Amino acid sequence: MIVEACVGGLILLILILIVLFIIRNRPFSARKSKGDHLDTLTITANRNIHKITVKSNDIIFARSKIRKGQTVDFTYPAAETKTIVIVETEQGKQRTYEM
Repeated sequence: MIVEACVGGLILLILILIVLFIIRNRPFSARKSKGDHLDTLTITANRNIHKITVKSNDIIFARSKIRKGQTVDFTYPAAETKTIVIVETEQGKQRTYEM
């Protein structure tokens, strides 16, 4: 009886982790490196992206039509505030991330 409950709980946990992974899957992967005077945000597309907008220190960068596997670098003056990344996977469908 206890063995069946443990196996059932393990299966339920695995299903929850799979659902969370699918829901939280980002359309890109990002790496931010900080320097003395400049920050660099490197974004690699995990799927085709219509448009990426990066906002930091009242500076706005935008890049359109990024294909899966393509890498884009954004370099800007060092910021103490968080960098905001707005991604449109399809035209009109935006998701916002803070880095």
